[in-house]
Amino acid sequence: MPSQIIKFLRDEARDYKGRTLFQLQMLPDYKLNNTHDIIQWMFPTDIPSKHCADAPVLTEEDIAIMKTDLSVREAIQTSLTRMIWYFEKDDYWITQKNHNFLRITRILRCLWLAGLKHDYVCLQRVLDEIFVDYTEIVGEETFLYWKNANNDEFMKSEDKSKFLGGCKTELIGPCQRPSNEDSYCDYGYV
Repeated sequence: MPSQIIKFLRDEARDYKGRTLFQLQMLPDYKLNNTHDIIQWMFPTDIPSKHCADAPVLTEEDIAIMKTDLSVREAIQTSLTRMIWYFEKDDYWITQKNHNFLRITRILRCLWLAGLKHDYVCLQRVLDEIFVDYTEIVGEETFLYWKNANNDEFMKSEDKSKFLGGCKTELIGPCQRPSNEDSYCDYGYV
């Protein structure tokens, strides 16, 4: 039987406050920015949230379902589109220690776990541009998290300091789909 979070992503259940995924995706920007228990439902991961005790935590079974269930993958991609719209409006969110930096790490982790690797790589490339333009604001630590959202050992470690200098932090080039796929990366500069 599917878990609560899988049912939620399939639009078969509500979150712990009785909200549907569609309701979360349609929140106005100010509520999206100021409501701190929604990103965990829009982009669930296998790592417990430090900021929302009621947030779902993906199991291995959930992750397997996410990788194969088209409705779940499309729901995550719709959430990604919503967040891209939110971030693209302006760069007011690019401030030191901004909570959206944590959200971006969660989004990346969820995309990776769901097998949405093209979306993951495209978002990484946009974030590379942001890091280049706003290095002092984003900071090396945030960039380290963004670049290692797909690294289980890094993400599940309590002590991230042991990874400093050893994890990948390189920039990647323009986003292109493999030649056997029809479309290309359409994420612009956030």
